[in-house]
Amino acid sequence: MKRPRPSLRSTTARLAWGAAAAFLAGFWLLSAVAYVTLSSLLEYDARERAMADAGGLADLYRRDGREVLVSEVRQRVADGIDPDALYAVIDARTGALLAGNLRDMPPSALRTGWLSLADEPEGTPRRVHVSRLDGGIYLAAGLRMRAAAGFNTLAVRTVLMATVFALLLGALLGHLIAR
Repeated sequence: MKRPRPSLRSTTARLAWGAAAAFLAGFWLLSAVAYVTLSSLLEYDARERAMADAGGLADLYRRDGREVLVSEVRQRVADGIDPDALYAVIDARTGALLAGNLRDMPPSALRTGWLSLADEPEGTPRRVHVSRLDGGIYLAAGLRMRAAAGFNTLAVRTVLMATVFALLLGALLGHLIAR
């Protein structure tokens, strides 16, 4: 004797698919909230690190002068202790880079505030804070956002894989419940 095949028109099947859709929508909403929250925290942390770094260098400049600042930035870049750290000491009159590893700052960037740049060719975002110091010097300090970019990529892949798994599991459970 052949069993009847479950129909999507049955109340049980529609209820199972409705529950699976609600579960999936809740999962997406929770994932989106977690993604935005963690991305914001990573961005905030990077900005705080850049501001602390810039503040320390500005204090050094005020205390010891231009040559010591230039020497310190050159030493930090040469040491390479933090490969994501970005620096530039720029002469405000000429726009010449006196020290640092931010060689691609556009002339329009010579203003106080935050810049968002992208590394080429991979497009990794960079967050840089530029401040104007007394004596005609611009100081830029920032970070490559590799950790944040890596997190964002991993989070999107994880949500996509979990969505596929949830759809398959929902289809299986819906089928079993409808039978």
